[in-house]
Amino acid sequence: MTYEVLISDIQNLINHEDDPSDDIDEFFSAPLGVTPPKGRRRRSANWSRGSGGDYYIDDELDFYWLSPMGRYATHDEINTWLRTIPNYQPDLARVIDIGYSFEGRNLKVIKIGSPGSNKPAIWIDGGFHAREWIAPATALVALYGEDDVVTRLVNTYDWFILPVANPDGYVYTHETIMFYRSTNHKTGHCESNLFARCRSSRPCSSTYAGERPFSEMETISIANYILRRRTRFKMYISLHSYSQLWLTPWSYTRKEPNDNDRVLRVANISVEALTSVYNTSYLTGSPAVIIYSAGGTSFDWAKGVAGIKYSYTLELRDRGHYGFLLPRRYIVPVCEETWQGIKTAALQLIDELF
Repeated sequence: MTYEVLISDIQNLINHEDDPSDDIDEFFSAPLGVTPPKGRRRRSANWSRGSGGDYYIDDELDFYWLSPMGRYATHDEINTWLRTIPNYQPDLARVIDIGYSFEGRNLKVIKIGSPGSNKPAIWIDGGFHAREWIAPATALVALYGEDDVVTRLVNTYDWFILPVANPDGYVYTHETIMFYRSTNHKTGHCESNLFARCRSSRPCSSTYAGERPFSEMETISIANYILRRRTRFKMYISLHSYSQLWLTPWSYTRKEPNDNDRVLRVANISVEALTSVYNTSYLTGSPAVIIYSAGGTSFDWAKGVAGIKYSYTLELRDRGHYGFLLPRRYIVPVCEETWQGIKTAALQLIDELF
């Protein structure tokens, strides 16, 4: 038998990723058009308590130092960051609690958009699968910068971003088992999955599909929120890892949707833009054609049930060398190239919408 050693010491790699001394200066961007202060220095944060009892950062310098961007933040760190953003951009950002996880954690969505009613909307989520840390890290870097493209996209769309769709599982990977995939909702002695490419009927399988459709309260909350606004949502994107794929419907069959040519064209143009940043190669197409068939995917539901024409799943870097242990030094490039692709997709839709 021949073999190749990809990672010689997995535990050492995990320990390095969790090292709090690892500086994050490599990535310090200004989200939502805010210019970061000069002369940043590490220090204890100043905290304030909101009317709802949640804490947020009330100092601009701390706001940037404690940003989870460019690192694999905990769920609490992510929520603190989300709660803080509207304090600095009250006209552009609002945090919405759309439901709770099985263990009682909030599902927090940040809505980004200039003032206006009934604007077309784009939904982005990450973290359905707990071990895919690069997905929440990428979702957090929403529309940073002050250029004309970002301004146009914020003026045109309302962006609804759910960085962590499976908070219980995500916390479990940080505190107990890093390679954990599922929710913490026990089915017998095992756990259930959220929307997933789930193919197993065995409750203890990591790809167990659940007892029934929408068996998980997290997916019920997400689905209900989207369905109530289904006429507004023009694009749905679910961030996952890994494999470097821009996936189009359908997952469960090789049959193409009636509008596949247009949906695939937007995907191909977006991948060209993504690749132009760091020359990262992506494949486009439906899972049933380019990898394997599977039922129960969120983007199939978004297109088939919610009626969102442009529904995609993005499998981010890499192609298996590091897999779910993608080192932190790759977060910034992944964020930059992924959002270049997403912005390009959103721009492509403008001509059709208007």
